[in-house]
Amino acid sequence: MKGWLVFLAGASRASKHWEYSRQKTRLMEGMKNRLNQLIIFGFSAVAFAGLLALRSHGSAAEPVRSSGGLTADEAYQQLLFTKFFAFGGVGFAGTTSEGERAFHAIAASTNALELFTTVLAQGNAQSRLYALCGIRRLAPEKFNVLAKPIVVANPKVSTMAGCVGRDDRASNVVAHIAGGLYDFYIGGTQTD
Repeated sequence: MKGWLVFLAGASRASKHWEYSRQKTRLMEGMKNRLNQLIIFGFSAVAFAGLLALRSHGSAAEPVRSSGGLTADEAYQQLLFTKFFAFGGVGFAGTTSEGERAFHAIAASTNALELFTTVLAQGNAQSRLYALCGIRRLAPEKFNVLAKPIVVANPKVSTMAGCVGRDDRASNVVAHIAGGLYDFYIGGTQTD
């Protein structure tokens, strides 16, 4: 009888040890899986951040100058009624705004100055600011004269910088344009 008790006690200890070993193995596997998930998440986050940086800024040396495949006429129509004025990456994903894409498509056209002058006369407040950027780039000597009516009228304009949208006065934005704040994005002036 004593032998059976010793055998049962030993079997009980072996069973507890086996259960402990199984729990330890499951715990280790869970920790490995969690660590792998964290590593994958970390690499994914770094890759995503890199894509956002490239998307919003092109390369470190050049701004994004994609016309988005628009013809000059399509860009003109789009720019007339743009919803906000922005250069550089906007929104959560840091994408180029429709207005900026339209601006660059017009700027690359052979009749850019004519189109920007027409947008200045017929567009909404935001589109007129894009037009002034184009005029400053292509005919800087005409900029002050053509900017004066919008500065005097001084309408509210919707602007966006990064993820932040706000209303500003046109005179403030025109002062930024005249001061060269957007030159990096518009390509400087013809006299540069």
